[in-house]
Amino acid sequence: MKIQPRQILIVFLAMLAWAAVYVNQEFDFTRLRYNPGQYGQGYIPEGEEWRFAVNKSIRFFLNDFISLVFIYGLFQSVKYVKVALWVMGFGMFILLPTYLIFAILYKEEAFNVLTFLHRITMNPWLMLLLVPAFFYQKMEKKAEAN
Repeated sequence: MKIQPRQILIVFLAMLAWAAVYVNQEFDFTRLRYNPGQYGQGYIPEGEEWRFAVNKSIRFFLNDFISLVFIYGLFQSVKYVKVALWVMGFGMFILLPTYLIFAILYKEEAFNVLTFLHRITMNPWLMLLLVPAFFYQKMEKKAEAN
């Protein structure tokens, strides 16, 4: 497997984009300004729940979209991106709503669950777990061909 300069560029740009999302995690998309500490210590002000949901959803979408670009950059395979899209769909329609429900309705009672769900939904870990699986699958196919 020869790595092309284009692949390196795509992976590098995806990593820069992840860093930008992380550094700007307190950017408020509903007000289009940086708002440090807006939801510190799990506190969501009364009436601001919709802002919290919109901002978390946009951050989730950005991280997963960047993950799709990263996976494409590494493997140059639409087949792998399609699998990653299914994982993204699971996160978007199952994990993200679950996280938002617990965060908005059951803040204190669900702190332990929220910590876990936050890590898996707001960070691209779920998508990145696909990378070793795809590498393994690629190595298995190569071994079968030999």
